Amino acid sequence: MKLYAQCGSDAFNGYLNCELQSLASTTQQVLGSNFVALLLGGGYGRGEGGVWKQGNRERPYNDLDLTLIVQNSNAIPNGSLAQVKQEYEKRLGIHVDFSRPLTPEQIASLPHTMMWHDLAKGHQVLAGSPSIFNENVPCNLFDPLPSIEATRLLLNRGAGLLWAMLIANDVEPAPDEDFVRRNAYKCLLALGDAILIVHKEYEPSNPWRDIRLQELLEKANTLPTEIIVSGYRSALKFKALPNSLPNLQHSVEELDGIAQLWGAVLLYCESKRTGRVWSSIQEYADWRGVREAAQNRIKDLPRNFVRNLQNGCISLLYPRESLYRELPILLGLGKKKAQLSTICPFLETWRKCN
Repeated sequence: MKLYAQCGSDAFNGYLNCELQSLASTTQQVLGSNFVALLLGGGYGRGEGGVWKQGNRERPYNDLDLTLIVQNSNAIPNGSLAQVKQEYEKRLGIHVDFSRPLTPEQIASLPHTMMWHDLAKGHQVLAGSPSIFNENVPCNLFDPLPSIEATRLLLNRGAGLLWAMLIANDVEPAPDEDFVRRNAYKCLLALGDAILIVHKEYEPSNPWRDIRLQELLEKANTLPTEIIVSGYRSALKFKALPNSLPNLQHSVEELDGIAQLWGAVLLYCESKRTGRVWSSIQEYADWRGVREAAQNRIKDLPRNFVRNLQNGCISLLYPRESLYRELPILLGLGKKKAQLSTICPFLETWRKCN
């Protein structure tokens, strides 16, 4: 029997396997001869997905991360995957996420990002050709991640933390009842993973990564080791069994504390990545240097200009560049007080870039 969640019972893994086989069969029927394979990535694809236990009842907690491989990515009926997504979200009670469909040729040119690195390191083929991904995947996806992936990870989890802070401050309603707690732990997990990435030590399924993180921090002796490692271990526990930890949403004060840690880890990782030193998070936010060089080449400038126009601004830099400078201030880490009116436009741009 396939293992989707180490902390789940045989009955839970069997139930999820039946649902996933049904989902894969439905997807295959919808796409017909264009279908090649359906891959499950994320925690469930690596056999370490989250389980919510209530008495004798178990249910899935994490999103399903699905990668669809097709013969022709332009020949997918409009709305067909949306219907599959909606049906199984209702059945499973979790989000079902299809990545953009890939052809075998497109697999061969996948960028070396955290998403594709993690998929290469661990996934399950739900239907179709069992070896199509491994036969076409670039070899460099198995190499240690480039350090810029730590920067991107911190941006994404920091933005999630900012969103949680809006909700904790009663500025807007929560998308779901566990939103604040989940994003707090996701951010704590990202702090440890980002440090591991810049030290070329990140492995998505390494059972001893918390120990390696502690060793690296003790050697560096520049960050609060005990606090970061403790938060990282709690986040790992939450990832596997979310209700094994107190079922309380984090307070505003607790989120502010996580934001302070986020700022310290960002400066540490960016200093390791660039060789620069900033005296404060405000100085980092004011730094006009380019973070993602690969997105700001001369050939990319017209694309960047168009995307910025769509976001209501004029710039030749990739839209994420402004987000890197704005987020520390919006999290309350700079000298200037963040304005509520700037937070919603920031999150809207972030969602488009994410």
